[in-house]
Amino acid sequence: MTGFRRMLGGIRWQLAGWLRPMLVRLRPRYWYSEIPPDFLIVGLQKCGTYWLTALLDSHPEISSLPPLPGGKIEEGRFFDTLAVRKDSPATFRKVFSRIHRGFFRDLVECGGQDDSLMLEAFRLRYNAYLQDHKDPATRLVGDKTTEYVFHLDLVESMYPGVKKICIFRDPGDRIVSNHFMQRRKGRLSHE
Repeated sequence: MTGFRRMLGGIRWQLAGWLRPMLVRLRPRYWYSEIPPDFLIVGLQKCGTYWLTALLDSHPEISSLPPLPGGKIEEGRFFDTLAVRKDSPATFRKVFSRIHRGFFRDLVECGGQDDSLMLEAFRLRYNAYLQDHKDPATRLVGDKTTEYVFHLDLVESMYPGVKKICIFRDPGDRIVSNHFMQRRKGRLSHE
């Protein structure tokens, strides 16, 4: 039964990619937004960024992506993927075609644009993505992806003055935390 569901999911994904350009023209407000994120959590892995995201998301006036456990939204992976667009175009196309159920897929497939026009289209689409996943009762929305800390220049060029929240942790504690995470995921043996 899971193979059949996977096949249906693949067909639905292909149809969405094929229909998306039409949908963008029919409902542009859904696909583009001028409202920027209110904050970005840009810490390092194993420093408490997920804890902070959960803490902020539990506040009634804040929507923070990804949401608390059980949510089906992935980390943004927006700026770290945009950063590889020139060095690794294949990775850029592959990641943006697949993440977030193909929300950015049509932008990747149009290609050949001026870099500044392309970045502006991605910025407006990223704004819409955040607004689409924002709880209507909240005032603020933000995204957490730990790799953003390595691309702060790109973040600042696209969103000047956006609040960036960064957490640091003792390197020894990060190593221990990473070790136990790898064991929990089965990537390390018990020895």
